[in-house]
Amino acid sequence: MKGYRITKVVGITAGFATILVAIGFGVLALLAEGLSKSWGSNQKPDEHTPSYMIIFLLILLLGVVTSIGTFCLRNKMWRFLYTSFSVVMGMGFVSMFFATFGALGTKGELLLLSVGVVYLFLGYLTYKRY
Repeated sequence: MKGYRITKVVGITAGFATILVAIGFGVLALLAEGLSKSWGSNQKPDEHTPSYMIIFLLILLLGVVTSIGTFCLRNKMWRFLYTSFSVVMGMGFVSMFFATFGALGTKGELLLLSVGVVYLFLGYLTYKRY
């Protein structure tokens, strides 16, 4: 499949970036949970921990699907699903950038924006079969 060489490289890069976002979210969530326990500002200590882990695992799974999915583009149905998946993920990351503007810091927000743009570019490359 020489036609999908660029798509594979961009897909693996986007998947790796999504995995980095998931790890960053997980570290920040655990840090916030630990600080709230140590300062005594959390009323119920284990109330939010499962939801943080579910979000962390979901973002991690999306990154893995992005990386592995580039190798299954021969199938027409998977190509359509992967294109839709990439565009939806791109729009989601870009909308998260605008929703959290000024709250996460410059590096975190630029990471969200760049991952969103890469996902949109990945959707375009998959659609055009590069």
